[in-house]
Amino acid sequence: MYYNTQVLNELTGSHEQEIRQVEYEKKYKTTEKDQLPSITDIQYEIDVFPERRQLVMKGKQVLQNKSEQPINTVAFTLMPNLETTIDIAGAQRESVDDRLGVWTYKFDTPLLPGKNAQMNYEVKILSQGIENGVSHVEVNQNGTFFNNSLAPSIGYASGRELTNPRTREKYSLTKSDGFPELSRESAEWWAHQVIGAKM
Repeated sequence: MYYNTQVLNELTGSHEQEIRQVEYEKKYKTTEKDQLPSITDIQYEIDVFPERRQLVMKGKQVLQNKSEQPINTVAFTLMPNLETTIDIAGAQRESVDDRLGVWTYKFDTPLLPGKNAQMNYEVKILSQGIENGVSHVEVNQNGTFFNNSLAPSIGYASGRELTNPRTREKYSLTKSDGFPELSRESAEWWAHQVIGAKM
């Protein structure tokens, strides 16, 4: 039981999750307005294994610099507890923050205005052993729902911010815009993304 609940699967309580949300905002909020490439084309290849509660999503997408300035680096916010790989043509991974789920890539030569870069990625939901709780509610035998937020998100993800005014005040965070707080227990912070898939 210890091996299943402490080694195979990480136990992240609600307090720890809250702390990580605070750290994420404090550390990366300043990058929110960074110049970033846009996705101009994307293809998905998705395999779902409901009986094992597992999923493999592969994506191929084109990153284009639609700004008027060269782009030297691009950061990605990753979904927690997923096995993720990213490959960008002409770029190398520069920094890794697995605790808060942020990877940064630096282009070998800056991505000039109007230019493209090919990006391939793969994310896996690999439910295994006996968990402390249901870690991935997206994949189920009697109804699977997920959307493109499983994929690495370009730049800062404001959806991860705490929005409860009292909680924000407790951690000395600036006032939010008042939107209802998204949490893993309610709607998942990533559920506001655009593309959905239901099987």
